[in-house]
Amino acid sequence: MNGIASFRARAQDGFRAQYDLLGNALTLGGTTAATAVLGVAYWWVAARFLTTTSVGYGSAALSAMALFANVGMLGYGSLLIGRVAGAGSDRSGLIASGLLAAGVASAVLGLAFGIVAGQLSPGFAPYVATLARALLFALGVGLTSASIVLDDALVGLFLGSVQLTRNIIFGVTKLGALTIMAALVPDSSGLDIIASWVAGTILSLLAIAFVLARRGKRIFHAPRVEALRRSAGTALMHHWINLATFGPRMLVPLIVTGVVSAAANGA
Repeated sequence: MNGIASFRARAQDGFRAQYDLLGNALTLGGTTAATAVLGVAYWWVAARFLTTTSVGYGSAALSAMALFANVGMLGYGSLLIGRVAGAGSDRSGLIASGLLAAGVASAVLGLAFGIVAGQLSPGFAPYVATLARALLFALGVGLTSASIVLDDALVGLFLGSVQLTRNIIFGVTKLGALTIMAALVPDSSGLDIIASWVAGTILSLLAIAFVLARRGKRIFHAPRVEALRRSAGTALMHHWINLATFGPRMLVPLIVTGVVSAAANGA
């Protein structure tokens, strides 16, 4: 009887693990589909209500934000996918450390870009032409990086449904914000696109914090900086692979805007 009970327990554990993997895969597929549909709607609104130049600057700004967010992430996003599943009691502190490190490093890179771009040419990146705009851009970079790390951590924790919820809220919110801003205060420098992106990211992160709190999960944890330091070597290996994969396509809109024109990039 003990052998039968042991076999049944192992079978149940195996089924639960496969069920969790399948659930994660389905929610990742759902995220891809939701992001695609909402993304088409987002850029349709941008093309309908904004000028080609504004769309060009906005597209370049989002590409720059994504680029600096991935650079500042330092590889900890993809690292956390595998680490948090078996981290035990350290997982919360590890996630908090990853969010903090990625958010701060990316925001600093975003602010540095704002300062440098403003000195290069006023027409290259008007969305960072003033200190207020540069700070908004840097905030967007930091939040984007933190949200990517959070999504990866949620996948590692087999909470793909929460990650899907965040991305749907993000997509719907940025679409609504862009529609309102484009109709009421259209801007020629892509600022509407940046502001809608930041608004969507903030609301999605707040919503997920609320969802996790409702599930009885603690939100704020002390960072485990030492744990991140021990993982630095592995994280950097993830980092170079990620940059080699995503970096070139993120650079293209910036190059087109700087070398040709924002209108060409918008088209």
